[in-house]
Amino acid sequence: MVVVIEGNIAVGGTSTIKFSKVYTSEDTDFVAVLGTAVVEDEKGGLYESSSSIPGMYQEIPMDNADPSLKYRIKAEVNGITYVSDWLKPLEPPEIEEVSFSTDYDDVNVDVTFDTGKDATGYLGVYFDETWEFHAQYKSLFYYVPLYNPSILYGHYIFRDVEYENYWCWRNKSHPMVLLDYTDLYNDGKIHYPLQSFPRTDQRNHKKYSIEVKAMTLSEQSYLFLKNLKKISEGDQSLFSPNPGEVPCNIYCDSDPARMVAGYVTASRVSSPLRAFLDSRYLIEVFDPTGLVVNPRYPWGKPEIDGHPIDTMALPKGNYGTIIKGMYWAPMHLCDCIAAGGTKEKPDFW
Repeated sequence: MVVVIEGNIAVGGTSTIKFSKVYTSEDTDFVAVLGTAVVEDEKGGLYESSSSIPGMYQEIPMDNADPSLKYRIKAEVNGITYVSDWLKPLEPPEIEEVSFSTDYDDVNVDVTFDTGKDATGYLGVYFDETWEFHAQYKSLFYYVPLYNPSILYGHYIFRDVEYENYWCWRNKSHPMVLLDYTDLYNDGKIHYPLQSFPRTDQRNHKKYSIEVKAMTLSEQSYLFLKNLKKISEGDQSLFSPNPGEVPCNIYCDSDPARMVAGYVTASRVSSPLRAFLDSRYLIEVFDPTGLVVNPRYPWGKPEIDGHPIDTMALPKGNYGTIIKGMYWAPMHLCDCIAAGGTKEKPDFW
């Protein structure tokens, strides 16, 4: 077994360390690798995780770390100590603008970077999305079952006010996007298409926001992270390239001859830039095929007291005929909390 330690020292952000291992043909122990880690600066300062319990993943806050110092990771796995090389954080790019555009099908998000004095040709970009969305169906009624064996269906009651779980908020954090901007470089400026989603997507229902952060990567960091991405996608193993092509800057402190794999990067995190979009491009979503059922039939009745009910006109049959009535759908289609949302409005709105 070979221990693998991957880390990113993020000065001005949260450093992350991940523990894993590569098995050999002689291995019989397939227990997960658990470790602890700290970040040290060259003056002896320590940055520690909020948890001292060994785990496969460690997060270390470094919001107030000095960007002028060198740093390294010191980790321990099963009583064995591993350290990285001392690393100088690179100056981050400046995020100048986040802009939106649309065509008939999609909403597009583009970012403009000023790569700064430490430009290497490579960036790591993070982004978080937050949006307000509605359930796919708007409930004007709710279901009340009748507990009488001789009656096969219940009542549907008209709502006096809009269903409270029609509108919700949702958030998604994305892993680092690796950017080789050699072909996009123009006088220190990069214009990069970061994200795109269909106009019918729930992110385009009402309000949308995206927050972008970025860091400058060295060429070695970029190559290691790119190789790691291929591994996670199943394209290759950590050692499928020529061993001399796999960068490694971590070693066993207590036994220098012990084999270890992994790479630690160090960068300053840029000041985040958040942009907002009030949707002007809403296209209603309506695709009831196989999802809605008339509540009057016992084989399709809702089992939940208060289940949302919609009223709508549905196409039926091969000749485009229309049938009108009241229908129910699975909760995740008519209740935004069941669809993964929250009623808690973000504090930045």
